[in-house]
Amino acid sequence: LNSPETPLFSKGNNLYGLELARANLRKHGHAVIVEGFMDVIGLYEAGFDNVVAALGTALTENQARLLKRFTKDVVIAFDGDAAGEIATWRGLEILRNQGLKVKVAQLPDGEDPDSFVRRFGSEAFQDLLTGAVGLTEFKLGTLIRRGDLASIDGKMETIGRIITILAEINSPIEQSEYLEWTAQQLDIRADLLAAELHAHTQKTSLENRARHRIATGSNNRKGRSARRAPSRSAASKQGTPGRPPRAGIQGLSAIEGTLLRLLLNERYLMERVAGVLEPGDFIHPVAQKAAEVLFACQEAGHLNTATAVFDFTEDPAVQRLVANLLDQKSSLPLPQTCMHYVRRLQVMQLREGLRRFEEQVEEAGPRPSKENLSVELDRLLIRFRQVREEIIREFSVSQ
Repeated sequence: LNSPETPLFSKGNNLYGLELARANLRKHGHAVIVEGFMDVIGLYEAGFDNVVAALGTALTENQARLLKRFTKDVVIAFDGDAAGEIATWRGLEILRNQGLKVKVAQLPDGEDPDSFVRRFGSEAFQDLLTGAVGLTEFKLGTLIRRGDLASIDGKMETIGRIITILAEINSPIEQSEYLEWTAQQLDIRADLLAAELHAHTQKTSLENRARHRIATGSNNRKGRSARRAPSRSAASKQGTPGRPPRAGIQGLSAIEGTLLRLLLNERYLMERVAGVLEPGDFIHPVAQKAAEVLFACQEAGHLNTATAVFDFTEDPAVQRLVANLLDQKSSLPLPQTCMHYVRRLQVMQLREGLRRFEEQVEEAGPRPSKENLSVELDRLLIRFRQVREEIIREFSVSQ
């Protein structure tokens, strides 16, 4: 009976049949896990005395830890249908996370251990246990068996899921063996599958580096913001250059909003801008984060669609800004217009630097530290000359 839980009896902490099986686990060298009570009873009657089952629930971490006290090797023999395969998949992960070595005895569709042993006998079930496959082979086989291989789209979707599993294999030899095996099962060339795996690995590596850069940039930006928080009067003036902000972010200038909108809607401009602009050139903190995401997407090759940036950030403020900017169509997509706004943004950055310099002078009092102020002033003058020369050079070329 599926009895209720009580303070003395927790289903997730116990395994059905363990009191009978635990003395035999060392003798057999492994445990057999099944889904139901009747599977344990049927197999025990057929001579299998190392069988346990979850108590009417999905396998839990506590049950896996309990089983690990008696054995390190497990064979899962769940029902041979789609639901059983899903339960097996989940159970594999739970057992593997506890350090257990897991294999899968694959039953025919529509059969459970009790019905199978009654229909085909003990020897046939022992053959299933002997031929149990490893974790990776089970996963790959399930995807191939359940995948839609009749259509191109279905086959490509199945291959994509298979590539993800192959990429998780740490051993190059094991990965190569499973790649060859999978190619045979799918009836495709192994070198083509290897090329897909290589492309997936490269893409994942780029995405990880890009996400790391976003996270690192965000932390650095927070530190800079804490060190040089603008005054209230300066913050109120921040959105004044050009037209009023249109993106719904308080304090965002029209220059920053327009430039970000151009880069989102005309993605070929990113390559041109990347050499002269950095996310830190944006003044508004949300604009800085949005620029970091854009540059990271560009580096990872993910700017094929503007909405791809949502995959690279969970920051709601950045997502709102990008969504608003995507809704606004730009009538000035030319590279010259984009560079014009880049230069205007750089001028804004210089003005902001001068404003901070003035605040430092005021805060220093009647006898300021000449050394620190001199370094900051020199930095601003050098940057001013660089921007001025770049503007003059571009103006000359455009003429």
